[in-house]
Amino acid sequence: MLLALLLALHAVVLPAQTPSTMEDAKAMDKTLDTIEKGLKRGTTDSALNTSWLRQAGALRDHARDCIVDTQGKLTESLQKIQTLGAPVPGEARDVTRARTALNAGKVEAEKLLSSCQLMILRSDELLKQAGALKQQLMTRRLLARGPGVNTLLRENLQQAPDWIAASHDFLSARSGIEQLSRNDVLSLIGLMLLGLGLGLIVCRRLRRNRPDSAADSAPGSTLYRAAAQVLVHYLPALLPSLLIAAFFYVTGHTQAELPLLNLAAYGLPMYILLLCLFRLFIVTGTTSVCLALSKPIAKALMRRLGLLALLLYVGYLLFATVLEQALPDPALQLLRAVFIVVFALNLVWALWLLGHVPYFNTVRWPRRSVELALLFSVATEWMGYRNLSQATLRGLFGTLLLIGLALLVSRLLREFYDGLDSGTHRWQQRLRGALGIKPGGSVPGLAWLRPLTTLAIVTACLLGMLWTWGLSDLGFQQLRDYLMEGIAVGSLHIVPGRIALAALILTLLLGFSGWFKGQLERNWLQGTIMERSAREALVTITGYTGTAIAVLVALSIAGMEFKNLAILAGALSVGIGFGLQNIVNNFVSGLILLFERPIKTGDWIVVGDTEGYVKRISIRSTRIQTFDHADVIVPNSELISGRVTNWTLADKHGRIHVPVKVAFSGNDPEVIKRLLLEVAQGHPMVLKEPGLEPIVLFLSFVDASLLFELRCFLDNVNKGGQVISDLNFAIDAAFRANGVFPPGAAAPVMAPTVR
Repeated sequence: MLLALLLALHAVVLPAQTPSTMEDAKAMDKTLDTIEKGLKRGTTDSALNTSWLRQAGALRDHARDCIVDTQGKLTESLQKIQTLGAPVPGEARDVTRARTALNAGKVEAEKLLSSCQLMILRSDELLKQAGALKQQLMTRRLLARGPGVNTLLRENLQQAPDWIAASHDFLSARSGIEQLSRNDVLSLIGLMLLGLGLGLIVCRRLRRNRPDSAADSAPGSTLYRAAAQVLVHYLPALLPSLLIAAFFYVTGHTQAELPLLNLAAYGLPMYILLLCLFRLFIVTGTTSVCLALSKPIAKALMRRLGLLALLLYVGYLLFATVLEQALPDPALQLLRAVFIVVFALNLVWALWLLGHVPYFNTVRWPRRSVELALLFSVATEWMGYRNLSQATLRGLFGTLLLIGLALLVSRLLREFYDGLDSGTHRWQQRLRGALGIKPGGSVPGLAWLRPLTTLAIVTACLLGMLWTWGLSDLGFQQLRDYLMEGIAVGSLHIVPGRIALAALILTLLLGFSGWFKGQLERNWLQGTIMERSAREALVTITGYTGTAIAVLVALSIAGMEFKNLAILAGALSVGIGFGLQNIVNNFVSGLILLFERPIKTGDWIVVGDTEGYVKRISIRSTRIQTFDHADVIVPNSELISGRVTNWTLADKHGRIHVPVKVAFSGNDPEVIKRLLLEVAQGHPMVLKEPGLEPIVLFLSFVDASLLFELRCFLDNVNKGGQVISDLNFAIDAAFRANGVFPPGAAAPVMAPTVR
């Protein structure tokens, strides 16, 4: 009966695509009928039940796609019927035929829609029944009891000659040793020597190119040092094992049944790679990637993990190769019991050593729970509940391995991201240069990518744990439905999969926007005739536009409808009315500054009591660097609504004032005027053009002194302070040479350009 049921199941052909006609829907209904009959009869075949689960899940997915497609077609038909309107006397025959065809299509679509909706209900019910049946089969399998260890010992003692004979027959017929010719042995020796030589050469180069002490402390350099030390330790063994595995694959992959020697060669590189992973995770000489351990604890823990890796390799050879088929069943079960005891006790020892780590020392109850579960697996194995023991041990070891891999991958990614932010290695520096990132700047989008990768690692780890502990296909299908179809929370529909995809797209678009902005600023606009301020305004607007586009695209992918933006705009307007006036005012003022450009980057301006050079104009504020190299952040609204003095708006010409006092008695004003003009005309930065030539004014008599003022136009008023100092030195020298002794000099005064 079971064979007939299997043949009937495989004879049913599922539609490869979404059902588009009633014939397709009927074929899917027949498949559901077959599954329903099989579930009513019951079965002890877990593989057949799993097949039913997968088929029912696939049919439900097809039915959901059918509903979406049919609803779209039905809506389109209704719109066309509404466009044609109600029938009227004397209308054209073409219109009547089109209306009749549309009504027939509408009826057919409604039938197909109802059929697909019913199919979803049936599929869900069958999935529940198949899941319950699989749970019963799994419970029955886990609680199945076989002979205990005492019984196995007696049987093996009685069948000792059979065991020895079976081992001898296996070694002589199926081990693969007898198939090796002399040339094969010589080739293997040559490959081993070649791999050993290459490994030693690479290790020597790695030792020679070890990073210096400066690189050791740089962010992102721990991974490089750790990987180099692991390769130095294991590469002389890893390369020969890879070459040997390749040799056995080339010479024996066409065989129907691979001998034990081939399988052992295939598993050897995996064993060495597992050792590399453990060493990278625990200790690498003086460098630890994930755990900070003392040297004795690190060595002891590495020995335990090395033994675990060896036990896994031996278990692979015993229970996953042809050796399992060759040994007698009592001998194989006894070996398995001994293997589980050694494996579990070694894992308990490793967990005890992890208790010396400060982080794991604070989580005692989870460690104690794992140790008790390991002892439970040993006890159930010796009592004969081998399936339960195997499931417990597989779940525990898989969970610990997944947690370790998650910690390792997260640490490696953090090292990678830190290296990108700091540019530790040359390829990272080249990548930063290609993205147009300034020294000390961060990579665009990396701040978003860090939490996204962490979330992805945690999600993958949790899914792996569920799979390790035997979560059914129905459970995974429900998880997939939650992720891809979402969860309804009241009137809100949340789709985690779309939200994660939107966050990823947002990260990529922000990174591309930063790269495009950097290329625009550093390369593409440099050869144009645009002014520097215009280029900076274009770059700033491009950056904000790219960010806005990235946000809108991400919101669209996440499922937000743009009609809801009207509600958001209304809420934003209310917020502006209550407390965001200053922010909006500064934002609009920033746009005015970027487009009107009354001030530009590099201008010398005076705003209130702040005087200095404009360093950066952003949307909200402007950064001004004073002459003391202090940065002052000025809101843009003050630059638009207040009075601003811009010394270099149209050009850099400007006038300086140099006041001069001389004694009243004994000094000729004409001589003073001539000396001041000679000094001014002798300075190279003073303009001598008509209308801009220097002048001397006799201002007044003050305290028995004559007050003069030298006024000069400069080609670059930014150098005004230095020119005033030069002129004062020159005036003092000229007065001393001509017998004019001024009683003192006042502080220099500057004024804007006057034409």
